[in-house]
Amino acid sequence: MIALDFSQMCRHVENTQDRTNGELELWTSGMHARIPVLVCNVEFEELSLPDHSFDVIFCTEVIEHLLGSPMHMFKNIHRLVKPDRLLVLTTPNGNALEHAMKVLIGYHITTWHLPLYHRHTYEYFPNELSELIRCCGFKILIHKYEI
Repeated sequence: MIALDFSQMCRHVENTQDRTNGELELWTSGMHARIPVLVCNVEFEELSLPDHSFDVIFCTEVIEHLLGSPMHMFKNIHRLVKPDRLLVLTTPNGNALEHAMKVLIGYHITTWHLPLYHRHTYEYFPNELSELIRCCGFKILIHKYEI
C-alpha cells in the first residue's frame, strides 16, 4: 500500500468553493497532475459514479467531522470501491491517552465553538470504528492506532 500526502503538492482547487466540480492541480519535483474533484456532502448525497469505480478510496480525517451517522458515507464508499480492493481510513483515536489527559484537566475534546465541519463532532474508539466498518460490508485487513 502506498499512501501519499498531497498537502505539500497542492497548488489550488478550481471551482470547488461554489459546490461545483473542478480540478485539483498537483505539483512536485518533476510531476504535474490534474485530478478531477467531485464535490458533494458525503453525509446525505449519493456520489454519481458507477458501482465499483475505484481500486482504492482514501478517507482521511473526515469521519470525525460528520454531524450524523457515517453509515451513509460508508455504504456509498462500499458501493464505489471494487470488490477485494481498499478503503484507507484515518481518524483520530478517541481513546488516546492524550484525550484522557485533556478531559482530566477540564478540556472538552469536541470543539463546538468552531464552524460547522471544521470541528470534531465525534472521535471514535478503535473498537466501535471496527464494528461500524464491518457493518457496512468491509473486511478489516490492517487496524493500527496510537495510544
